[in-house]
Amino acid sequence: MKNCVILLIVLFSSLAFGLSTITYNPSGIKTITETIWVGENKTAVNKTTIYNKNNKALIHIKTKQYTKDDVVKRISLQRENLLDFTSEYEEYLLVDNSYILQKQKGSVIIPAEKYELGLIHSPEKPKRMISEKAEQFSYNEFDVLSGQLIRWEYEYIGDSLLETETGSVPCINYRVKMPGQKLEAILSFDKKGEIVKGDFMGSTTYNTKYYPSKDIERDSHVFETKPVSQFMFGNNYWKEESAELLMGYVKASAINMMRWGGIYRDHTPRTRNDINNFKKLIDYTHAEPFIQLEYFSEKSAVEQFEELIVSFPELKYVSYSNEANIYPTILNKNVSISEFNEKYREEVTALKEKYPGIVIIGPDFTISSYPQYDGWLDSFLKENGDLIDILSLHYYPFDGSQSKERTLQNIEDFKKYIIQVKELLKKHDMEDIPVAITETNTSYDFTIEGPGDPTTFVSAIWLACSYITAIEENLWSFQHWCLINDGTLSLINVDNGLLNHRPTAELLMFFSEIEDNYISLINNAEKIKAVFSKKAFADMISGIIVNYGITDVNVKLVESNNKLVLSETQNEGILIPGMSINLFYFNKELKVVHQETLTN
Repeated sequence: MKNCVILLIVLFSSLAFGLSTITYNPSGIKTITETIWVGENKTAVNKTTIYNKNNKALIHIKTKQYTKDDVVKRISLQRENLLDFTSEYEEYLLVDNSYILQKQKGSVIIPAEKYELGLIHSPEKPKRMISEKAEQFSYNEFDVLSGQLIRWEYEYIGDSLLETETGSVPCINYRVKMPGQKLEAILSFDKKGEIVKGDFMGSTTYNTKYYPSKDIERDSHVFETKPVSQFMFGNNYWKEESAELLMGYVKASAINMMRWGGIYRDHTPRTRNDINNFKKLIDYTHAEPFIQLEYFSEKSAVEQFEELIVSFPELKYVSYSNEANIYPTILNKNVSISEFNEKYREEVTALKEKYPGIVIIGPDFTISSYPQYDGWLDSFLKENGDLIDILSLHYYPFDGSQSKERTLQNIEDFKKYIIQVKELLKKHDMEDIPVAITETNTSYDFTIEGPGDPTTFVSAIWLACSYITAIEENLWSFQHWCLINDGTLSLINVDNGLLNHRPTAELLMFFSEIEDNYISLINNAEKIKAVFSKKAFADMISGIIVNYGITDVNVKLVESNNKLVLSETQNEGILIPGMSINLFYFNKELKVVHQETLTN
């Protein structure tokens, strides 16, 4: 029966183009497939979820197929096991008419292997051939469940008029077989080549556009939600030689944007080897690249950008300069605000005129407090505010020697900081511009150690709470500095040949479970920060609850007026240990079905 389910998923997954299909299996298993074809860049985005007879989600598979000339050039796949809440990843890359397969379980990369079963065809091929009523054609389909290639033979058997729930639909009918197998399906398609209904081995597939009653309830929660920026969880990259050590972690973590910048990148030209290493990281992890152009380069911003797009042809997000407001301190360069504003306008104007589609992020000034009174920032917004698409600042409230108590106190201060930034933008009639923190940490000095430095668990508590504040305040991105090998500052260091994941690295694995939305929350608990997100395909809610107090707290979670309400209780409910970061999954009754906890 398992093999039958696999074949059903394969056969019908490619037949939903911008639509949703559901397959009913005699065993009670249901498979829902949603496919969106993005014709502009030849990418098929597929989401497949398998449910048991009680409509409980078992497996969720997300796939992107990049195609050219009817052949899949690359596949990126993630399988989420919703029974044990683990994930695995696969990357297929076409090289010399065969695929190189790279598997990853969790954050561990498994040695690559060669996959020589034949070329995988574009999901667009059967749609086009069917709409043209081709008499016969073959189609090599990628099975998202098993990772195997299956060959189908299509034979046109005539037209018919099919009665559906939404009316009569003229259909193009095909008999579909597997060579050498006594397996046969009869499939009916509309004039666009999209599946209407199909029968295969006792199972039936329905296009929910034509059979809406066949769909199942996947999201019973009616909550008020708000979007989470697709680039919320950013990070910073600068140790180019360490790129290959980071790929597994970045892919499995929440990190979805990688900034390549900093002090070093403001005065040192990138070598070809530097660029190749960063490209490896971006290509494997699919993090969005965000690259800083050098202020002190002998080349113009346009020339630098044109060198980069040779390797990153779709590069969209760039900045120009880094922490110019403290150049005398960090680079011993005496640059005045008027000099900076003049050069910034000249270089960025030329860049935007030649490449109007790019997004300028800036000015990347470092301001630790009271941004509304900062002279450099106020002057920049007055003179060059029209040039930036996203306002970016660096937020380092400490030097690393601060106490644990002072670090925790700043959790509430950060929200005030963001409000002050927004007030300054309003003063300059820029209240609609997105805001990003493109560098932050509990220290700006990689050598200083202390009770609240970035290697400590209290720093992880601070970072987790700051991410939640960034989500609540609708920041465009919140980017920790940095990824690897920068003394105390980095998420990961290489110590004696071993990768040392700091507590801050662990929490970003938790945040990978936050979707592109968060649920409106009334938080009545003290010293608790929390964020909850709908996993609509599984009818579940994921959530992160941080207790930044020293005592254990019991809380309960209830629904009220389409919002979640989190309140403290005496001796019942969910136990949240003192000084802890907690990942939860809740079912539709808001009962905990899975919990993981990070403590010191």
